Amino acid sequence: TGLRFLVLLVLACAVLARDPDLWCGACKGLFDEIEYRVSKVHPKKTIDVGQFRLDPEGKTKATAVKYARSETFLTEVLETVCLEMKNYSEFQEGDRKVYRRYQNRPEQKGPLNLKDFGWSVDSQDNLRLACDHISAELSDDIVEFYMEEEDKNTKAHDKFCPKFCKHQEPKKKKAKKDKPDL
Repeated sequence: TGLRFLVLLVLACAVLARDPDLWCGACKGLFDEIEYRVSKVHPKKTIDVGQFRLDPEGKTKATAVKYARSETFLTEVLETVCLEMKNYSEFQEGDRKVYRRYQNRPEQKGPLNLKDFGWSVDSQDNLRLACDHISAELSDDIVEFYMEEEDKNTKAHDKFCPKFCKHQEPKKKKAKKDKPDL
């Protein structure tokens, strides 16, 4: 199975290299799903981390940390988060493709927003492969970011996705020079 995965990954990278919109969508989707899963953990849930050996006084050096920000939880999330790409699909925005979630989450009610929607199993599979690649490439940095996240104003996708979304940066408009009144 390891060889099969490697062959699929190499083929996927060749296909995906042609579609920067897909890479950007996979990155944004990855962090959307991580944020969602982190938000679903009860804020008071904790896990003991540290050394569990007894010191000479019979005490341990374990400390309780928030479960949603623990390495254990984040590693588990990263192992399965890209499976959620089955709930994402291609949408057309002007002259470019964007990928976003089209399925409602369990607690969301109401109609789906399917304007300019283009569903394809192939695009979902490619999105999943790109997500898996990004997750594997950035896993240590992602876990570290969420464990140490002190600045709530910094969004994970703002930190990590510009590498994959360079082509979608807004173009800077040239400032118009004011013409003098004649």
